[in-house]
Amino acid sequence: MSELQRTSNRRDFVIAAGACALTLTSAAVGPRAEEKAPLLDALPEAKAAGATESWETAINVLTGDAKVVDGRIILELPEIAENGNVVPMTVMVPSAMTANDFVRSLRIYSTGNLRPLIATFRFTPDSGKAVVSARIRLAKSQDIVALAELGDGTFLRRTKNVKVTIGGCGG
Repeated sequence: MSELQRTSNRRDFVIAAGACALTLTSAAVGPRAEEKAPLLDALPEAKAAGATESWETAINVLTGDAKVVDGRIILELPEIAENGNVVPMTVMVPSAMTANDFVRSLRIYSTGNLRPLIATFRFTPDSGKAVVSARIRLAKSQDIVALAELGDGTFLRRTKNVKVTIGGCGG
């Protein structure tokens, strides 16, 4: 076998192996994101964060017939945020965090976003405290709503308005 034939065979082999690897990689990646969307629609979290729903609808989908009580949540946000890209937030729900009295989850909603659900935090009695601190992004002045689900199935809510300034001007 001549050197030219060996080079040609190697080249054909490399091309065939590359095509095979590309085919296997494409199959391993799975369906495109738009094909996965119907599966997400079946999840309560996805429904609660739906872009077509208002924040009130998102909360109503989550709470169902349960009564939502205002109070007991400590929601720390600045009254005026000079930079809407990094708004500091701390949320605390006073609780004994025992098997009978604990915070199951804490959800943060924005009244001015297309997708109202900003974040969901889950707790157990072993968490010790129901406290979270984060920085959130707000494009404009709006209300932030904290919704806590307690272990007994009741819900607590607290709302606070944040005014976002843009270049020193109100937004």
